[in-house]
Amino acid sequence: MKHKEYYTNKSYYGQAFTTKISHATIHEQELKERFGLELVSQYYHTKLLLLDMVDIDHSGGLSTNTITYYIKLGTRILGKLYIMQQYLNDNNVTILYNYRERITDGKYHHQNNVKQNIRRSKSTKHQYFRRKLSLSTKMTKKYKEK
Repeated sequence: MKHKEYYTNKSYYGQAFTTKISHATIHEQELKERFGLELVSQYYHTKLLLLDMVDIDHSGGLSTNTITYYIKLGTRILGKLYIMQQYLNDNNVTILYNYRERITDGKYHHQNNVKQNIRRSKSTKHQYFRRKLSLSTKMTKKYKEK
């Protein structure tokens, strides 16, 4: 990735890890953001104090609540963390952590089997049309001579 691409949020994100906590306690539900940040710091082998979470989106339904965060190292965006809290029963809550890290477009295309379009450069297009034009002018000269 180029240097300036690390600071914008427009990028490709690939799956890094997923962690699930079944039958989460009230204490685990209150500290779900802190635990998510600890998981990311363990993934990158960095100190927890260097990472920051920026809230992006909240979405929810009848039995789920999903919060999306950007994970930053200083001003550099490392990836996205999705924390989904699912309410199954009164005492049964599941918390799912899904982290997606930033990847380059080449790596994204390779992982997802996407073929990149290969276009001709302008110089080859112009050479092709010049050859075609020169052939057509030669042919018209032959017909005029006859």
